[in-house]
Amino acid sequence: GHCKKLAPIYESLATRLKGNDDLVIAKVDSTANEVEGHSIAGYPTLKFWPAGDKTDVEPIDYSGDKSMKDLLDFLGKNYSGSLDMVQKLSTVDEVDSYVATHSPAAILFGVEEGSSELTIFKELALS
Repeated sequence: GHCKKLAPIYESLATRLKGNDDLVIAKVDSTANEVEGHSIAGYPTLKFWPAGDKTDVEPIDYSGDKSMKDLLDFLGKNYSGSLDMVQKLSTVDEVDSYVATHSPAAILFGVEEGSSELTIFKELALS
């Protein structure tokens, strides 16, 4: 039901954010793994742990809509880093591969790292 409906959104989210080395999008099957100390009220349950020492940190429960936009908004508000969904593609094969697995895809050609055009492109990617 709901878990299967979320799966493609969750997988797409993980793919879009894979350039963020300190952000991990993980799937845990709590029916097959112990999750002591964490309340699971229903399925799917989404939790966010801020970066850093987890000793006295409680996860933030996600209760919003299970859409890509709402999940990105939630991460944007709670993630301490910058959500970088823009990937550098250097060859035609990399572009072809990216377009084949990301739909829709927006590709910006010929801009320098740190340029105002790239900054605007990244802002649009998050909107």
